[in-house]
Order: sequence, then structure tokens, then C-alpha cells
Amino acid sequence: MGLIAVGVVAALAGAGMSAMGAMSQAKAQKDVALYNAQIAQRNATISRQQASRDAAAHNRNARRQIGAMRAAYGASGIAMEGSPLDVLASSAAEAKLDEMNIKYKGELKAIGFQDEATLERFSGENAMKQGRMEAASAIIGGIGSAINMGAKGASMGAGGVA
Repeated sequence: MGLIAVGVVAALAGAGMSAMGAMSQAKAQKDVALYNAQIAQRNATISRQQASRDAAAHNRNARRQIGAMRAAYGASGIAMEGSPLDVLASSAAEAKLDEMNIKYKGELKAIGFQDEATLERFSGENAMKQGRMEAASAIIGGIGSAINMGAKGASMGAGGVA
């Protein structure tokens, strides 16, 4: 095997190794991105669950407070009409609004985590596309080098000067 042939084989082998390295790196980046996406998705679920628990706890506390207010009104002999009833209704409405705000904030946080998961998945797919492009570029570059070496060898064999 001539020196030119060895160079051609080495160029093709190098191109193959570069292509394999690019694909391996892309796969690793995709795996990391998918793992990050799973964590973000899990965080979204946890955020919703936590908001639901916090809202339920707030609701229980609000009911206790309103119950205590009713008991205090009753113990003091105040009738449940007019201003006392308005105060209780207002307190119940505020408690419900607070509960809804707790759930809303949890949902916003969950949506943020879901968006993060989507971006991570997109990043993983992008890494694979980039890896394919880098692998193709390495192979095409290696073939070009091999053809160039072969052409130089052919011109040298035909009496040309390289």
C-alpha cells in the first residue's frame, strides 16, 4: 500500500471518528436535556400539588376564623344580620380570593416549569440536529481530503509534480 493510499485511508478513518464523536456528543447533550425536561415537568407537578395543599390549608384556617367570629358574635349577643353578617360575608369572600390567588401563583410557577421542560426538549432535538450536521461535515471533509490526496497521487504517478 502506497503512502498516498495510507493517507486516503487515514483521512477517511479520521472523518469517521470525527462523525462518531459528533454524534456521541449530540446524544449526550440530548440525554441531559431530556433529563432536565423530566425534572422541570416533575417540578410543575409538585408546584401544582403544593399550591393545592396550601390553598386547602388556607381554606381550613379561614373557615376556622370565620367560625370563631360567628361564635364571638353569638356569645356577645349580636344578631347575625346587618353589619355583622356583612363582615362575615366580606371575610369569606376575602378568604376565597386568597385561596384562588394561592392556586393561581402555583399554576403560574407550574407553567414556567412546563415551558422550561419544552425548551429543554427542544434543546435536545437541536443538539441532535447539530450533531448530524457536524458528522456529515466531518465525513464530507474527510472524503474531500481523500479525493485530494488521491488526485495528488495520481498526478505524481503520471509524472506530475505535487
